[in-house]
Amino acid sequence: MKTQIKLMVTALVALAVTAVSCKKDTDNNPTPNKPAPATKPQMLTAKSWKMTSSVTNGVEWLWILPGCEKDNTVLFKTNGVATMDEGPTKCKATDPQTDNGTWKFLNNETKLVMDEDTSDIIKITPDSLVLKSVFIDDGDMDVTFSTFVTVK
Repeated sequence: MKTQIKLMVTALVALAVTAVSCKKDTDNNPTPNKPAPATKPQMLTAKSWKMTSSVTNGVEWLWILPGCEKDNTVLFKTNGVATMDEGPTKCKATDPQTDNGTWKFLNNETKLVMDEDTSDIIKITPDSLVLKSVFIDDGDMDVTFSTFVTVK
């Protein structure tokens, strides 16, 4: 009887070891062809951006801009240069097609500085960007939420 119990225990241990050793190790085998999520700098610098909405103190004002300004884009380059492009239509024929400024992240990439203006990054994805800017105008505080999408 002791021999049968030893055999059963040995068989169970062997079965358990076999089952564990045959299990796939998913921790050490990452899924092939699955890229790492893009970082904020990668998302920001991948494509040009175009403003699709700008709401100040709850009022959308983008519709007020002439078409020659609504088609403008900005390209954030990895070297900290922001290139503003007039788009297909220019307001003045003599205006340059592009103009360069600077950009950088602050506070662990939660703020975006363009030239001298600092905005909070509310949302950034590979295709959309939402910024919150606070301006003091004649002693009044204006809060603007600007939404941008990438240009295909």
